[in-house]
Amino acid sequence: MKKRIYFLLTVAFAMFTSCESMLEVNPKDSLPGDKVLSTLAGSESLLLGAYDMMQSTSLYGRNMICQPEILADNCGMTQGGYMFRDEYRNVMGAGVNIWTNAYAVIAVTNDIIAAIDNIEIDATQTGTRDKIKGEALFLRGLFYFDLLRAYSREPGHLVNDFALGVPLMTAPFLTMGPDAYPSRSDIYAIWAQVEQDLNEAFTLLTGNDGSNFPQRATSYAARALLARAYLYQSKWSEAIEAANWVIGQNNPALHTGDYRDLFTDGAESIFELTFSAPEALGASSLHAVYATLDNGNRDEDGFGDGIGSGEGELIIAENLRTQFETGDKRLDLMRKAHFGSQDVWWTTKFNSWQGSFGQDNIALIRISEMYLIRAEAALKLATPDYNTARSDVDALRAARGLGATTAANGNLAAAVQKERRLELCFEGHRLFDLKRQGLDITKELPSVTLPYTDFKVVAGIPQTEMDVNENLVNNPGY
Repeated sequence: MKKRIYFLLTVAFAMFTSCESMLEVNPKDSLPGDKVLSTLAGSESLLLGAYDMMQSTSLYGRNMICQPEILADNCGMTQGGYMFRDEYRNVMGAGVNIWTNAYAVIAVTNDIIAAIDNIEIDATQTGTRDKIKGEALFLRGLFYFDLLRAYSREPGHLVNDFALGVPLMTAPFLTMGPDAYPSRSDIYAIWAQVEQDLNEAFTLLTGNDGSNFPQRATSYAARALLARAYLYQSKWSEAIEAANWVIGQNNPALHTGDYRDLFTDGAESIFELTFSAPEALGASSLHAVYATLDNGNRDEDGFGDGIGSGEGELIIAENLRTQFETGDKRLDLMRKAHFGSQDVWWTTKFNSWQGSFGQDNIALIRISEMYLIRAEAALKLATPDYNTARSDVDALRAARGLGATTAANGNLAAAVQKERRLELCFEGHRLFDLKRQGLDITKELPSVTLPYTDFKVVAGIPQTEMDVNENLVNNPGY
């Protein structure tokens, strides 16, 4: 058997900060993979390392959450804001660039998936093996899904029929031969792989979720992400079926209490990214870019004085803030302040609720999204199911302290999209929601308005990857 080399997670972490390409790794820092992956304990330690890799500021620790908001229309910028200035202006090269980081996680999951069925176990360890494999499949499906969102158009909304996805790599990386320089598969092959991984993960994890919900992948998370994947592909019946299953488990249910509980206690989390105090991202965190502190002194209009840690450079766009109705519990997580010479509104969804500055458990999938997916898909059926859509919208509105929607059937689709924007704002959905529907990005002045057909809606493949892999074709315009 060809000896497989597995690169230590420390090398993978180094890739996040020092390597120019996902292929640029020094073999002297490697060790035989068979030793790492020959036991369930070794495989699980690598799996936990993959979860830790997700905490990177280039992934779900920050950028994958805030960049889709500032690239779209949910955020403005404070005067002097600089960190996401290019994203705010939608300049070339300012897309959601997760390429190297995503493939680093995929490489870990590929090794786990390939090796785990060959580990000698006794009958009492079958559940543990299936759980590790199921979680690895979920993570691989998640990152191929995210790569598609960042670098490709969705089915039904192609531009000039350009349908390239990303390189599809599902086997361990062995040598620097031809397999090291893969070309891009079409989007349909990647979507099929996402579905396959999530369905297999669901099967392996059903009844075998363990006690780490929602901090690790479970059957609930696999089914919920599958509902999201079906929505992106306009597979309406399948999206409804998957969302139905998740909602039917009633674990978690829609939270009818304090809206802040969703972000302090994960009250609606199906899957969330967990940070301990030593892992807190501090000045690089979502808290730092979304909000600062204030001194508690407020004027007659309720504006405090912005002080304290963090840049607080991403503020709530007026075209979003004014969409909220009086009495909406979601307003409880907005704070207004004087910041320099500017009056601003910040979101406090990520406000170091867990202790240290920058330490938040970041909800990646919530039950409210399942209601919104089912409502949207129900209206897209050949015969629209207005009752289901209306019931789902009203259930969410009731949980947020609002009365039933007054939208007529003909306006219900717009009402669903409005609720989706209000519920999921600042959580990394907005750019992708506009993109998957073929909608333009309309921003407040002085920023730009970006037509859906503009090439900058989709990220370009990093030039470092293009330089080392002649088989790659970049997206149009790059």
